[in-house]
Amino acid sequence: MGSLGIAYYFKGDFSRAIDYYQQAIKLARQLQDKQREAAITGVIGFAYYAKNDYLRAIAYYEQSLAINRTLGDIQQQYGILTGLGVTYNALGNYDRAISYYEQDLKIATQLKDPQGIKDTFDNIGAAYINGGNYPKAIEYSQQSLTIAKALKDRATEANALTNLSTVYNVLGDYTKALDYIQQSLQIARELKNLPLEATSLNQLATIYYAIGDNTKALSSSEQSLQIARQLRDPSSEGRALTNLGGIYNNLGKYPQALEYSSRGLEIGRNIKDPRIEQTSLINLAATYLVLGNYAKVIDYSERSLIVARRLKDPQAQATALGNLSSAYIFTGNYNKAIEYSNQSLEIAQKIKDRRLAGTALLNLGSASLQTGKYQAGLQYSTQSLGVAKTLKNPQLEQQFLANLGIAYLFLGKYNEAISYSN
Repeated sequence: MGSLGIAYYFKGDFSRAIDYYQQAIKLARQLQDKQREAAITGVIGFAYYAKNDYLRAIAYYEQSLAINRTLGDIQQQYGILTGLGVTYNALGNYDRAISYYEQDLKIATQLKDPQGIKDTFDNIGAAYINGGNYPKAIEYSQQSLTIAKALKDRATEANALTNLSTVYNVLGDYTKALDYIQQSLQIARELKNLPLEATSLNQLATIYYAIGDNTKALSSSEQSLQIARQLRDPSSEGRALTNLGGIYNNLGKYPQALEYSSRGLEIGRNIKDPRIEQTSLINLAATYLVLGNYAKVIDYSERSLIVARRLKDPQAQATALGNLSSAYIFTGNYNKAIEYSNQSLEIAQKIKDRRLAGTALLNLGSASLQTGKYQAGLQYSTQSLGVAKTLKNPQLEQQFLANLGIAYLFLGKYNEAISYSN
């Protein structure tokens, strides 16, 4: 029964795998074979995780962990603790995930297992990224990278490089972000590891998107999408589609932007991946903002904010709040716009996301000017321009310059207004 379960698991038919595992577990219990029961229970947990049924996965992992602790089998405990950490990470409960990973780290250290230590550092780094604790994310990802290089574990080296790239992208250090992800991509191609290559290309597209190089962002996302479809990997495909939605929005090709973001949203919901769902909703809101459909902007932004809060994703929360602020500026509800901008700015400054902080300051400047608070509007607009210059994004800087020109116009300083507007 167990071998049939394994066969169906590797075929990707997780439901049938679980059916056979359930029969195998009954037999193990009849034989009072606790070791086999613990192993099969853990594998059922992995199968439910693969089905994105996280609560059932946790239930089976906990059963397996309890049995393995009774048996004193720390090697098996390590694998189950990893499963629990990964599952809680997927649910957005990053503190709980890290607590399981830390238990993993103790076992790996006790076993003097450098591979286990390296993998756990990698997992902890990823959890800290998702939770917005970027100094800790850098610390653990660097430790994972150091051990991976020493062990000549190229795949983990690439993962650690991708994690570091993700952090530096959020922090606005695009030179470092590009350097790390290009190293990761090179390793993936040397290993001919297509899933790793697709992940690296998606991250590369995200960085090019952030610096306004839409041509390179488009090329990277299209390559990633092609690989994802070749692998029949819906998760990777969903991420590539959401990237393409954002890029086409930047290019002013709004029908394509809506099409790709909508397809990404559909995949995210089908595979129950809240991160893809959240990014797709954010992209749809951004496109409808440009198209002037503010009711849809508010709808999609509120929905993305709910998901982001459930995942405890500070970057996505700040983005959704920024979109809401923009929509309320255009609909003339300046008090709400200021409220949401302040919330977005607080989060952006806490996680040191300069791009989001700049956007929040831009919105605060616009809303302040519209409510007659001209000095405050000028102050916010000047601050937003300072942020834009540090990001070295010409498109963003141009937008912030125009807003500063408007601020001077309101104050009657026409020479400065003309200078900045030009």
